[in-house]
Amino acid sequence: MNEVKVSIIIPVYNGEIYLKRCLESIINQTLKEIEIIVVNDGSTDKSKDIILTYCNADNRIKFINKKKEGVSVARNKGIEMATGQYLFFCDCDDYIEIDGIEEMYNIAIEKDTDIVIFNSFIGKSKLNVVKFPKEKKIVEKKVLVNANTDFFLPYLWRNLYKNTELQNKIRFNNIRRGEDVHFNLDYYNYVNKCRVVELYEYLYKVESDNLPWKKYGENYYGLVEDEYSFVRSKLSRWNVLNETSLQFQAKHLIYGLFDHIRGLILDKKQSRKLILDFIHEVIEREYCQEALENYNSDFSLVSLFVYFLKKRKLTLALNIMYLQIVGAWTKESIRKISIRDYMKNRRYNKQLESI
Repeated sequence: MNEVKVSIIIPVYNGEIYLKRCLESIINQTLKEIEIIVVNDGSTDKSKDIILTYCNADNRIKFINKKKEGVSVARNKGIEMATGQYLFFCDCDDYIEIDGIEEMYNIAIEKDTDIVIFNSFIGKSKLNVVKFPKEKKIVEKKVLVNANTDFFLPYLWRNLYKNTELQNKIRFNNIRRGEDVHFNLDYYNYVNKCRVVELYEYLYKVESDNLPWKKYGENYYGLVEDEYSFVRSKLSRWNVLNETSLQFQAKHLIYGLFDHIRGLILDKKQSRKLILDFIHEVIEREYCQEALENYNSDFSLVSLFVYFLKKRKLTLALNIMYLQIVGAWTKESIRKISIRDYMKNRRYNKQLESI
């Protein structure tokens, strides 16, 4: 076999619905010098049988079968086995256009970059097309993280990582949430040169219908806060904790709080009083206060939620969430009228206070 150019690592847990489509898209790539490392993380459905069928048909597939330990451990097993010049992490419900990996690889080796990052746009449909940039530009790490924290932090699937001996020592932390953010920040310690590319359609992602609350339960907001603390400390050490990065951090923390409270409401196990007590306790925390201060309002539902929290009108903040959940108050209606108008409008205030 020729030298492996890209190692594609696919963690699998109960992925039988989309797994065949994913593997078909990868084995048919125009770049043939690839290895496909599939890690079955204790699946209880037919995923293992599907993987073995493809292993018998294509000797580029390497199969790891293990007990369930989580996606981070599964990806780490893949990294340990990888021999390619570059690494690409693919979820088992993704699929890739046949020239996608070759396009990414050619962009990477053209300037011998440590990481290629593809800007992306994710639509609202369940099946999302990620679009990559037409222009290719090389940026230094500090320029990149200073420019847009939202761009470089969260995602694995839009990055192609160089796999040197030094970089191969990086591993995923086995945490419940944010393992991709931790991995990317650790990887950036070894990056001298990035390539930023956009508007090439190649990757299709299936958007989950699950609310974060369903996955993480009552620990959800605590996990969001842990991630906030980790990212903040890392950016501070890099001397790039600026207005842009703080606004990015604020957005993610506030959205995490919003989703957590929404989960509490939908779970129906806690009274309104307990939920209000939780909100009151959280907004006194240092990170939450910082996020409220730095949140960049766009007159969305969440912005109205933030407005009421900052004014310590906690009942109103909670009530707009009840209205949103039952569909009485939509993002579209909020965009048509400013927060100031909402506060002046007695009809809206009466509707909030009466819940």
